[in-house]
Amino acid sequence: MRSTRIALAAALLAGAGALAVTAAGTASADDVPAVEAGAVAEPSASTEASTAAPTFTMTAVPSEDGGRWPVISGAVTGAPDSVWVDFVRTDAESPTGVAMPPLETRPDGTFDMTDGSTFVGGVATYTGTTRATPRYPSVSAQVSIVLPFASTTLSVRPSGVIYTAGDQVGFSGALGKTFSNRRVEIWTDPVGADQPARLAAAGTVNEYGIFGTNVKLSRNTTVTVKFAGDTRYAPRTASTAIRVKVLASTAITKSYKTAKIGSTPYQYVRKSVHPVFTTSMTWNAGRKQKLTFEYYSGGKWKSWRSGLFPLSKAGKSIYTLTGTNKTGVRYRVRTAYLPGTSGDSLNYTTYGAWKYFTFTS
Repeated sequence: MRSTRIALAAALLAGAGALAVTAAGTASADDVPAVEAGAVAEPSASTEASTAAPTFTMTAVPSEDGGRWPVISGAVTGAPDSVWVDFVRTDAESPTGVAMPPLETRPDGTFDMTDGSTFVGGVATYTGTTRATPRYPSVSAQVSIVLPFASTTLSVRPSGVIYTAGDQVGFSGALGKTFSNRRVEIWTDPVGADQPARLAAAGTVNEYGIFGTNVKLSRNTTVTVKFAGDTRYAPRTASTAIRVKVLASTAITKSYKTAKIGSTPYQYVRKSVHPVFTTSMTWNAGRKQKLTFEYYSGGKWKSWRSGLFPLSKAGKSIYTLTGTNKTGVRYRVRTAYLPGTSGDSLNYTTYGAWKYFTFTS
């Protein structure tokens, strides 16, 4: 064996060329082609295959049960054997990444896995990295998928109630289950372009999921509760349309006494006097009040006269009833705010109370 190595060395130094190893383990300079001095032999095809990097692809789709859990599939090609893959998931709760259980591919290099460990909504990114082996280097692949958010409940209380201008009303939001965010906002949006929506209050709900605040009402208003969402639950809003009546009343002056006819109080006015009807109503620019008079005849009330009269900035409207009035006839009068007819539609239809009067000699 020593003589063989000496012979090989001598042959190379002599420039005799590359040697081929025979089955017996000996070599002859005559058996191999010559190689120029200083040249390097190219690697064989088998050497290239053993060091070439495999290719790695991944896809992600929602699961068939509604998309709550993502199904990650992949394939490592160029490696004839099964390989181990390590995974890292990044999402809103783990921006720097969280390790997931590794898995071994099938013999053909494919794999599928369902990530049932995440409840986070929004974009989730999965990075898979194969483990390096003496024959194959490590390779990585990445895929992203948008995961659904869970839904919570949210409601406004009270709802569907009619109020009067000037009322202080307590409104609250009732928030259901969430993950990390327990804060809500209460917004009010009065009807009309002159008053934009505004934040009435914001805060954390109590142990029962309730947060509330008081709101002073002046016109029809939409009350909205907003939940901004968190990493697991979707944002949500809940609204209710609140109807608000105006303040409306009418007073009769220049009467000389008040007495009941049956169970109803009447104001008595001399027929020679022109009674004055003063209406007070919640003011708005251009608003008018409708004043309606009726008289009693034949066992029922019948229409007599009516008119629209503007309000002063103080919310007053004064009407004087002139002409010759019959004695012994029962009359009544009331004011009304009628959306559209009264010059705007900022409030809910409102009727004042009837006021009763009669004329005497």
